[in-house]
Amino acid sequence: MIELDGSLLEGGGSLVRIAVAMSAISRKPVKIYNIRGKRPNPGLKSQHLNAIAAVAELCNARVEGLKLNSREIEFYPGDEIVGKNLRIDVGTAGATTLILQAVTPVAAFANAPVNLELIGGTDVPFSAPVDYYKNVLVRLFQKFNLNMKLEVVRRGFYPRGGGMIKVSYTPVEIKDIKPVELLERGNLLKLYGISFASSELSRGKVAERQALSAKQLLVEKFRKDVEIFEEYKLSRSPGSGIVLWAEFSNTVLGADALGELGKLAERVGREAAEELVREVELGACVDKHAADNLIPFMAIAGKGAIKTSEVTLHTRTNIWVCEQFFQGKFKIEGSVIRYS
Repeated sequence: MIELDGSLLEGGGSLVRIAVAMSAISRKPVKIYNIRGKRPNPGLKSQHLNAIAAVAELCNARVEGLKLNSREIEFYPGDEIVGKNLRIDVGTAGATTLILQAVTPVAAFANAPVNLELIGGTDVPFSAPVDYYKNVLVRLFQKFNLNMKLEVVRRGFYPRGGGMIKVSYTPVEIKDIKPVELLERGNLLKLYGISFASSELSRGKVAERQALSAKQLLVEKFRKDVEIFEEYKLSRSPGSGIVLWAEFSNTVLGADALGELGKLAERVGREAAEELVREVELGACVDKHAADNLIPFMAIAGKGAIKTSEVTLHTRTNIWVCEQFFQGKFKIEGSVIRYS
């Protein structure tokens, strides 16, 4: 059994999510102790429980210690990954995209289609907004030959959550995954975005103001066409945000920002635009938030290389975890990450 100290490196939920996903793929049991040891409130929370339980259901795993605030689990995967329909209600504003971080690498290789309905937070702090996942990560996953679609049914903001997304996976066999090399991004083609807010913020034109602020900065910087969609939807808690992405001929880079009480809509738009400008100017082929999400698929593929803007602690954590399950090794050369 592989044993992992959950307090190492990033020391949070990401280590747990990636570990159970890699256990399911490799069919190697894993014990994780000191779970979320670097967090002020260590142990498993609702979002982590739901992520582990979903992976366990897909691969018929037996899990010991799966309870709220647990600081140690043992995960024994079954012999195959089974396609099925799953409905997961986090019950809080726990991030749906963080649950996908665990589920996607597993559902992608099931023996039949997987249809997932997730209820929780879609646009909440410390996680990828759902539109970033849809317009950046899914498109990068497709380069590995993954087949998945994501639909945003309704948005969920902190603190009440209640958002809903639907995700469908048309599985491929692991042998059919394609190694990806993203070292040249090609020409900048166009910039896109979606600026969103809960319905009650429409009077203040929050979505429009976020979009205009971002668009002005991006047009001035890149002299390219910028298309930002504006959206209002009913939600249980008020909230807003913006996701931007830059399409290159060989890749896509993303950035985002969330609104909060007392924060001007113009500042939200400007923050996201400034982050995207930084990613582009650093010469990245994969932005810093996408990089850690690609590490598991590089390991599954057996080889690959990406050039990112920054090798974050989350990325280093995922590298360490994946190396415990697979024979290959990652090598970091400046901003380039290689696996073989």
